[in-house]
Amino acid sequence: MIAVLAAGIDEVLDAASQCASTDDLAAASARSTEELRRRTLAGRAALRLLAAWGRGVPLELAGELDIDRRCAD
Repeated sequence: MIAVLAAGIDEVLDAASQCASTDDLAAASARSTEELRRRTLAGRAALRLLAAWGRGVPLELAGELDIDRRCAD
């Protein structure tokens, strides 16, 4: 399955307040500039939005999805 989210950073950040996890917020706040913080949070929120949609999980529960960002390689 391929899912595409066509949205800008500001649009995704609007949804981030409903779907970001505490790990997402911590990762974003650890970035060195405001632009990097915005992009990090938007990217993590976009992944959560797509994962929630694909699994049929309501937006307000997307922050509870277990997302593993480790790469085996």
